[in-house]
Amino acid sequence: MKYLIAICACAAEGIVYAIIGASLGWKSAGGLIPMLILFAIWGATWTAITKKGAPKGEYSHVNEKTTYHNCPNCGHEYNTSEYSKDANSWLCSTCKTPVPKIS
Repeated sequence: MKYLIAICACAAEGIVYAIIGASLGWKSAGGLIPMLILFAIWGATWTAITKKGAPKGEYSHVNEKTTYHNCPNCGHEYNTSEYSKDANSWLCSTCKTPVPKIS
């Protein structure tokens, strides 16, 4: 889906470029420098939309290596991979009470 969005965004940028070029009376797409700018914009757009990984603040529950549990005191969800296995106890980040060390 993100590739379809990236293609549509790049196509829209190309259309805007063509409209600007036509209104300015450019011949041969404006020359080398405007074309390089267009390709740079396309590259930045493509990279921004299709980059791998979740955006900051988001995570996926569909990760085999990640296990989520809930704090028995407040119910806050915690990720076991974020806690040190060597720690004597794990504390809930919300209510600060100990949570079970489940591996």
